[in-house]
Amino acid sequence: MALLAYSYLERRESRPEEFYLLLLLATLGSGVLVASSHFASFFLGLEILSIALYALIAYPRAEPNSIEAGLKYLVLAAASAAFLLFGMALIYAQLGPWSFRASRSR
Repeated sequence: MALLAYSYLERRESRPEEFYLLLLLATLGSGVLVASSHFASFFLGLEILSIALYALIAYPRAEPNSIEAGLKYLVLAAASAAFLLFGMALIYAQLGPWSFRASRSR
């Protein structure tokens, strides 16, 4: 992604350090998301990834619709995170543990 964005960032007058930091944060969030074995780490990875994506969507501030698109994605992601947390709460109420691995009874 960083190699593909190099020519885009050369044409822009803004500083690319913010873009690369947000890209690194999104990579960290996706790594946590993939490596999670627990609902809490899954949700934290998803939120780290989402926060970086909000900022990446709104990164080209000179574009007329970039801030609006970032805010719309923020509202949509907040609603979906609420549904996800509600589903996690229902799973916890029914099964107990938050781990993805099924506990074996002896």
